Amino acid sequence: MEPTNRRLYEITSLGRPLDPEYPTNRAVLLLLPLAAVVAGGLAAAGGAGLADVAVRAGGGALAAFGSWALAREIAPDDELVAAFGAMALGFAAFLFLEAALLPVFAALFYARVVNRSTGLAATGLDSLIVTALAGFAAWRAGSPWPAAAGAVAFALDAVLRPVHARQWVFAGLCAGGAVALTSAGFAPRVVPVQPDLVPRTVGTVVMVGALALIAATRTCDFRCDATGEPISVTRVRGAQAVTLLTALAWAASGTDGVTAGYLVWATLAAAAVGAAWRSAPGRRSARGAPG
Repeated sequence: MEPTNRRLYEITSLGRPLDPEYPTNRAVLLLLPLAAVVAGGLAAAGGAGLADVAVRAGGGALAAFGSWALAREIAPDDELVAAFGAMALGFAAFLFLEAALLPVFAALFYARVVNRSTGLAATGLDSLIVTALAGFAAWRAGSPWPAAAGAVAFALDAVLRPVHARQWVFAGLCAGGAVALTSAGFAPRVVPVQPDLVPRTVGTVVMVGALALIAATRTCDFRCDATGEPISVTRVRGAQAVTLLTALAWAASGTDGVTAGYLVWATLAAAAVGAAWRSAPGRRSARGAPG
């Protein structure tokens, strides 16, 4: 572990800096500015003002990065098809489908809590920040379910080996926050709203693919960033399940919720396609790079 990373892991167990020594990470560092230029350029071409152009440029880069990073959590052995497929699909969803950034970053941190891709359990500060993120996500979505997904993430971290019993406290806080927001009228959509036909169909197809991904994930060659230990397959599957739950949590708000969560759905779709590609005859997975 590099000294800089060692200092980082003394503060947080969820941070995963991009190491430019790996070719795929270098590609990401080159593609993110390009995503910003494209997103900002399209906004400018549409007559947006300077501030809006800057916001769209930053959003485009974040959408591309968030989708890529989430794919690295739920398909850690697949640094090509799943990761860059998710980046491409997520970026397109941000540009053309009005997808939101919050769902993919909520899913990203929920997944990192569960799978411990650094090899380290979440610190108390990590868990507190993710709990606040879960509450904010529920408030912004107008639904308790994003916070409930956070509660599931903490509960899984509490029960999967090696267990982290303190996470029950944060699971309870997320669940309590969901109930409190609903009781106060800030998250009224307790009963799921049926999306329109097209997003419902897309969501159903991707959900089937995500379930197949979970069932097919039996081994992982990836080694954790900080410890170098093999990542837990059970925890990777838990992260995949929590990511699907996060997508469904936003979908509970109906068509608008499905649209907002398109970056998560795009990442699940890319990971499922990547798993199918790797399982084809003559293919085998390669160990994923850190990041």
